[in-house]
Amino acid sequence: MFSLAKFPVDTRSTFHKGGVLWPLAVSQAIDGGIKGIDDLTNLVFFMHHPERMAGDTARALDPKEANFQRLADEWTGFRTMVSPMVKGPSGGKSSGSGKSKSLAEEVTDFVKDVRKGGGASLSAADHAILKKMLDGRSVSEIKMMEWILVLWPSFGHSAKMNKMIEIVTDVIRQSDKKESARGRFDEKVGSGIHKRLSKAAKATEFGQCLNFLAHEGLPELFSDEKGRLADALKRYSKVAKERKEKKQAHGGGTLSIMASELRLEGLVGPITVLRWTGSADKGHHAQDPVSVFDRLSDAGDGWYFFLASAVSFHTFLIAVHVTSGGSSREYFEIQDGQSVRKTPRQLKDWFDKEFLPNTQKASSRIWQIYREPAD
Repeated sequence: MFSLAKFPVDTRSTFHKGGVLWPLAVSQAIDGGIKGIDDLTNLVFFMHHPERMAGDTARALDPKEANFQRLADEWTGFRTMVSPMVKGPSGGKSSGSGKSKSLAEEVTDFVKDVRKGGGASLSAADHAILKKMLDGRSVSEIKMMEWILVLWPSFGHSAKMNKMIEIVTDVIRQSDKKESARGRFDEKVGSGIHKRLSKAAKATEFGQCLNFLAHEGLPELFSDEKGRLADALKRYSKVAKERKEKKQAHGGGTLSIMASELRLEGLVGPITVLRWTGSADKGHHAQDPVSVFDRLSDAGDGWYFFLASAVSFHTFLIAVHVTSGGSSREYFEIQDGQSVRKTPRQLKDWFDKEFLPNTQKASSRIWQIYREPAD
């Protein structure tokens, strides 16, 4: 039986702040001496299911429950994510108290140190420290590091954070050709998905971009991976609810949460960050977004789909249709209320000019949809 009372005080406090903070809660629990993977998994599971708590005691899963299998699969998914965070005596760096640091704690401490260091760009020393932290890490551990960095609530210097994200994702990012192959849908399948997505988009009220993705777009794209998608969206929905209750704006940040959960399930590729350069009203992305879509649709004729957020303001899907042996491409912007074919110039301008002024000089973000899970 799960009892919150046996966990450290700081863990108990974090527990009540919502599921989005589960990496911090796990880190605090590990630092407090709790190393059992099942105990830590229960901690995360019940953070996401506070309705099962009665005081400090949780109602255990019952095979007779109507949703038992779905909940059991969710618990197993959390266990997969928790396991890499638990270090043995020889793993991790010493915290000074003789205890081994968890992965989340290492990353958190590193980011805090970088933030204290000042300056607008990542120093060579910080770059070297981060590279050393990445040495010998498993794919699941690196995905978790990516998750922590992408969802860091506030940093101050976006260039620093974007650079850290790039360093981490590059470790497990495959070549453009391999990433493209993971994202290629054959002509028949891709064409059907595009038609159904376009129809659903046009029938969706404008202003519901994230709801469109969660309830129409993603179920269509991941129709063969309903279990993984359900797990990812359940975690996302809880976080989105918490953000709404705290009156935090929806947009790129929430898409980052959605995409990061999909990433942990192996359903999307690593994040590509498009940095903003220049002024708020006349600037542009340093990297042409069209070039990113072209590089990641290079595995032959077919369809390729991408999640995207423009300047952390608006979220949508991009579909790329490749024909004629890769020499011809069509681009479609699919969102709540519309599905529009765009030329390369129109697509670039959509990212660069549609949402000006970019007062925060926010970056844009892209994730490739995988045809099949890549764990």
